[in-house]
Amino acid sequence: GSNISDNVSRSDGWTVGGGISNTGWLVITGSNIQDNYSHGTGGGIYSGSSSNLTIVDSTISGNSVFYGYGGEGGGVAAHGALTIVDSLFQANEVSAFDYSVWGSAVSASGTTSIGGSTFYANRPNPGYDQSSSVVNNSGNMTITNSTFSSNQGEYSDDSAIENHGVLTITNSTITGSDIGIVATCDYYTGDSLTQLRRT
Repeated sequence: GSNISDNVSRSDGWTVGGGISNTGWLVITGSNIQDNYSHGTGGGIYSGSSSNLTIVDSTISGNSVFYGYGGEGGGVAAHGALTIVDSLFQANEVSAFDYSVWGSAVSASGTTSIGGSTFYANRPNPGYDQSSSVVNNSGNMTITNSTFSSNQGEYSDDSAIENHGVLTITNSTITGSDIGIVATCDYYTGDSLTQLRRT
């Protein structure tokens, strides 16, 4: 595996991929992607619209995104296919001055599969009063055998998972988070509800 840390992607405008910027087919295995920063999208990793990103047995931690008019993917921003297996997303952060932000840990817009992974203590930056989910996706998404815990939101209607497509959650735990809604989605397989509230 590799260690990619303390990198910065910054300019006067929008930048992508603080640690890694992928425009093809990339598999990351047994690696640590930590404490990287992007001034726009993908604090740890950015993967483009025609790309394929797979993350296996890796830690994505302490990465951050800030942009004045909206940021996405504190840990990972993926606009193509995304697969996450047996990995930890911890203490990633997304923030903006005065616009929406998406996905403190992951922001994706393609087919996304998450299995055997943990999302812990990810959040929007509390200093900027922004609403954000932990994982945000605008395609179909499957989450299996995964845990979301101690993540934070700024508002009671922030969600651990926000998905605009078909969302399937199996054998997973969402608990101990300062977040009011467990999951929001357009279509939830096996249930007519559009929101799942934690109890």
